[in-house]
Amino acid sequence: MLPRRRPSIASLQQGLRRADHVRRTLLADRQRCRLELAQDRAHRQAESRRALLSAMVADLASGFVNAPLDTVDQAMRQSLQELCHAVGADRIRLSTWDAASTLLTWRDGWARRGLPDATQRGP
Repeated sequence: MLPRRRPSIASLQQGLRRADHVRRTLLADRQRCRLELAQDRAHRQAESRRALLSAMVADLASGFVNAPLDTVDQAMRQSLQELCHAVGADRIRLSTWDAASTLLTWRDGWARRGLPDATQRGP
């Protein structure tokens, strides 16, 4: 049996450089995968929120179709409150835009208890 040669310093350094390159590549791949997973999760959550909001708006709108005229205002306020809760807001305002007169008119709103009336101007 032939005696084993000890690796040279240069070959050891080259092996260490290769190992370090592999380690950095694996870390970069791992970080990229984590980022892609986080982006995918955020995209799925956004899609889910959009779908829920669309379904909620459709459901709220269908509630007005056969509502008696004298209950529409209350139904609208209730719908605004539900919509506000669904999106996690403290207040919501409903307004109309008249392009001819360039007027924005506040119609209705809802605000969490303790906040000013949502139909009033202000922050």
